[in-house]
Amino acid sequence: MHTRSWIFSAIFATFLTASICVAAEPNAPQQADPCERVHKEAGRLLESIESAHPDSSPQLIKIRERLEYLYRRSQSDSARMDEVVPSIEAMERTASKRKRFNRRSEDPFTGLDAMSNESLVQELNKRISVNTQFEYSASRRIVFLTLDNLDGFVECVYTGRSEHVTQMPNDKDMNIEHSWPQSLGATGIAKADLHHLFPTDSKANSTRGSLPFGIVNNPNWEEGGSKCDGDKFQVRPSFCGNIARAQFYFSVRYNKPIPNEVEKVLKAWHKADPVDARELQRNNKVDEIQHNRNPFIDHPEFVDRIADF
Repeated sequence: MHTRSWIFSAIFATFLTASICVAAEPNAPQQADPCERVHKEAGRLLESIESAHPDSSPQLIKIRERLEYLYRRSQSDSARMDEVVPSIEAMERTASKRKRFNRRSEDPFTGLDAMSNESLVQELNKRISVNTQFEYSASRRIVFLTLDNLDGFVECVYTGRSEHVTQMPNDKDMNIEHSWPQSLGATGIAKADLHHLFPTDSKANSTRGSLPFGIVNNPNWEEGGSKCDGDKFQVRPSFCGNIARAQFYFSVRYNKPIPNEVEKVLKAWHKADPVDARELQRNNKVDEIQHNRNPFIDHPEFVDRIADF
């Protein structure tokens, strides 16, 4: 089947989900949720399309996002028809509004000025534990083809090496870095959480492995400003703050403690490499896709108000 036909099939699957969900009576007793069933079937169809036509991944990611949007809307009993089946133009307007994130009027972290330590951690956890859940394979595609793809180029978070990427790269060349290692708790939905996933050179990825972050004085590996001595991994100066804030997010979101010696280093990196426009833009993009934000990017001052992560 030609790629165009596959894409039409994907679009049909997306709006079939919407039509079935609209037709379902929200208060009627049912043996199984037809929306959930069709949603899963449509997801499997998208997976098969991408396997057969990897060059269609960017379009399929957009279709998958709309499929997720329609499914979430269908779960609300009070949803109106025009909310369940929004036009593409309406969705683009919504995305545009989200891109114009304004801290004063749209900040999801208001009302926390008097909080600190455990009370702040608990409240932040409530506000960020609303993210859309993705399969890990979908998150990998999003990172390489959408989130961290700037005009067709993807940069390694550790070495700064830039690679031309128009389709999923060979994992022997570039891979996904779980800044919070899977072996230390990045499993289940946490494994696919975009806020702590970054593109990396495969060599740098394997060098870091699951080593803790720290200061390296006598490296046996060094590239692009990052260093490793076999016991600790030090992130290059221009990205160490990004990694620190990703660690703080993960700790709060998934209730994972950070060792004291590591936390001390991360807090120093947080101050040495403050939030820049590129990091804020990435936070906005993740919010558009995953529907939650990293509070330590929007409010760097929160870090100083938590004595022990």
